[in-house]
Amino acid sequence: MRRINGYATLRPHSHPVPEATNRHVVYKSYSCKERKPIITKEEFASAANKQLDNNIESHECHIINELIATEQSYVDTLKRGLKNYVSIYENEINLPANLRGKKYFLFGNIEQIVELHENELLPMLNENRNAVAKICERFYELLMENRFYGYVLYAINKSNSEKICIEEKLYFKNIQELAGDKLGIDSFLVQPIQRLPRYGLLFEELISKYFKGDIVKYKTEVALCCKVEKHIRNLLETVNSAMQINDIQECFDINLLYQGCFKRCFDFNNYDHAQRRTYKCRLFIFERAVVYTEIIKEKKLIYRGYYPRERIGIVVGKKNFSLFYQKRKIQECDFSGESQEPCVDLIMAMMRSFAIEEKEKIQEKYQKVSDIFRRPGPRLQLHPSSRYSTDSGVGSVLSGASNTSDEANPRTTWYTESFVTSGA
Repeated sequence: MRRINGYATLRPHSHPVPEATNRHVVYKSYSCKERKPIITKEEFASAANKQLDNNIESHECHIINELIATEQSYVDTLKRGLKNYVSIYENEINLPANLRGKKYFLFGNIEQIVELHENELLPMLNENRNAVAKICERFYELLMENRFYGYVLYAINKSNSEKICIEEKLYFKNIQELAGDKLGIDSFLVQPIQRLPRYGLLFEELISKYFKGDIVKYKTEVALCCKVEKHIRNLLETVNSAMQINDIQECFDINLLYQGCFKRCFDFNNYDHAQRRTYKCRLFIFERAVVYTEIIKEKKLIYRGYYPRERIGIVVGKKNFSLFYQKRKIQECDFSGESQEPCVDLIMAMMRSFAIEEKEKIQEKYQKVSDIFRRPGPRLQLHPSSRYSTDSGVGSVLSGASNTSDEANPRTTWYTESFVTSGA
């Protein structure tokens, strides 16, 4: 150590500094860079996908459990309503005069709806709670078999039901208090209308969860869910349209309830050739007829005419289409609007179904006639000529009967004793 300007300083070492003795620490720091990673990218992706699949399956289970729980609650609510309100018709004598004989106008076909859900839909959900694909398949089958059409009939009758409930509000209030029902008859009658949209929302939720995972793995479930959700959406549109059927006034030509299944209704601008004027029109398409009405107010429709499927004709243009009765210029109307394509498709489908039915009837009649001509005739038997002797020299006679007496088979030639003697 030496002093410079009064400060002590360290003298530099004359010999080299020894190397660090903890070489293993230095080597360890370098070896960490060369060490292989604990998990690869592929393993990380696989683990992430597995975790995502587990999340999807848990969400799927949660949605199905919610569907089953709400379905059970729906059935229980409807059954309580049947017990509290529909049962009053077991003894109609005690009912007010305005309610007698109006069970269907008040409740519609709600008993059939309860039967469908209690006996078919709810047991199916409980049996397949762990199989989403089977639930979707069975739902799709019920939709294609038109088993949910009862909701359309219920919607058609809904306005009649609301009118009766308003007229007899005090009576149903007393029934509600006696039954201890907190919600009342209005809540009971609106349950079927509120239930259908819930199915669509649950299937939409399932689809959204599947798209967040491996779409290839769940492609079967996604395809089935999409089909079911689409048909439920179409059913909802039909139900909403069916509520407007009772708004049609002055319809004396036909009974709308006897025109087969209701399909849809559409709004158009209609040029009526018979009246030579244009008016806003609402077109109702049924299974057996097309009915067109004039829109006077929002809930007032005036009946203007109909086309039965066996007489309807159609001409489709780019911006409009024309309907006529059997041939042009007879009850011809030109319809133009935004919803032309789906409306034309439904009308063409109605016409094709009628053509197929007529073809089947003709084939059935032809088959019956062919069977008549193909039936074998009576069996013929051969008899010896000695039984029926004639002078023709024929060795045998054909006979179609088994009885050989003279009464059953009269002879054609008779010989008298004098003729035989003279001939000899």
